[in-house]
Amino acid sequence: MVAKQFPASAKGEYRRVRVVAPASAVNQEAIWRTVEALSGRGFEVTLGDHVFDVWHEVLRLAGRDVDRAKDLVAALEDPAVDWILAARGGYGALRLLPYLPQPVLDACYPKPLVGFSDITVLHVLWHRMGWWSIHGPNAEADWRGAAGESVAALLNPTPRLIAAEASLQCLAHPLDTSLTAPWCGGNLTLLTALLGTPLAPRFDGCILYLEEVNEAPYRIDRMLQQIKLAGHFGHIRGVIFGDATGDEDHEGSEVRAILSEWGERVGLPVWWGFPSSHRSPTLAVPLGIPCTIDPSGRVSLAGSAAAQHA
Repeated sequence: MVAKQFPASAKGEYRRVRVVAPASAVNQEAIWRTVEALSGRGFEVTLGDHVFDVWHEVLRLAGRDVDRAKDLVAALEDPAVDWILAARGGYGALRLLPYLPQPVLDACYPKPLVGFSDITVLHVLWHRMGWWSIHGPNAEADWRGAAGESVAALLNPTPRLIAAEASLQCLAHPLDTSLTAPWCGGNLTLLTALLGTPLAPRFDGCILYLEEVNEAPYRIDRMLQQIKLAGHFGHIRGVIFGDATGDEDHEGSEVRAILSEWGERVGLPVWWGFPSSHRSPTLAVPLGIPCTIDPSGRVSLAGSAAAQHA
C-alpha cells in the first residue's frame, strides 16, 4: 500500500499539533505546561476532545476506548493538524486497535505521531501503514529542554545529526562501514505483546530499536527469545537497545551482557545506549526514516525526516 502524502503547513514545516490521550489518564497540569512550551516554540496546539477524560476505576484510562480512538482518528482526518502528540503512555493503546480498522486508516492522512512506551503499539500501526513516526517524549514530559528541542529539530526540514552528544556502544559485530536503514520498534514488552496478533511487528530490513523499564534482565532475555522463536529477527539489520531503566541493574551491565551474548549468537550488530527511553530526557528518533550509524556509533539522518515526507 502506498500511503497518501500530506503536505505540511507553511514553509514545509510541521507547525500545527494535536494532543491526544490514547492510553492512561493524564496529569492536566503537565499537559498545560507542555502546551505553553510548544506555543513558545511557535507551534499551534489543540487538544483532543477527550484528553482529560478519566474512565475505568481499575485501569484509569483517558476515557472510553472508543472515545480515545475517535480523538486519534479526528486528528488524522483534520487538515488543520500536521502532527500528533501522545499525552501519556502507561496502558491502553492496545485497546484502541478494534476501533481503528483498515478502511478507516486508509481514508486518513499520514501524519507523524510522537510518543513512547505504551505508544509503541501505535508506532507499529504507523509502520504497517507506511507512515513515519517519532519515538520521543509524551506530552507529560518536560518539553522546555532537550527533549522538546529534539522533536522540533526532527520536524524541521533540515538534515541533522541525531542526539549529537550520544555515541552508541557496540556490544556485538562492530561495523566496518556505515549502516543505513530505517529504524522501527519501541518498548520491548509492547512489541512482545503484539506477537500472535494481526499487528505482529514486521522488522524486515530495519534496525530494531528497543527500550525497557522495570524489567529484570532474565525477563528481557525471555522476551528477546520469544521474538526470535516467533521468526521476527530473521531479516533485520541490527538491534539498538536504548536503555533498561528502573531495575536493580542500575548501570545496565547485566542487560548488556545478555545482549552481547545474544548478538553474537544470532550474528547481528547490537548497540547500547541511545537516549530515547524512560530515562529523562527522552530524545527523539524517527521511526520509518532511514538513519545512518557509522563505525564510531554516531547516528545521523539520511537526509531530513520532515523533508522526506513534506
